Amino acid sequence: MPLTRKKTKPNKITFPLSVFETADTKEDLEDWLLSQNPQFIKKNAQGQTI
Repeated sequence: MPLTRKKTKPNKITFPLSVFETADTKEDLEDWLLSQNPQFIKKNAQGQTI
């Protein structure tokens, strides 16, 4: 019986054009992403991982 791979959709990240146009570095985009998910920031500030 051959092994089959489950087809998965690639992860997509969508930035507003204004954010993308004003970001100077990849880190700027990462900062914007983090600011959109305060729960992620809160968990990391407590030293937890998701």
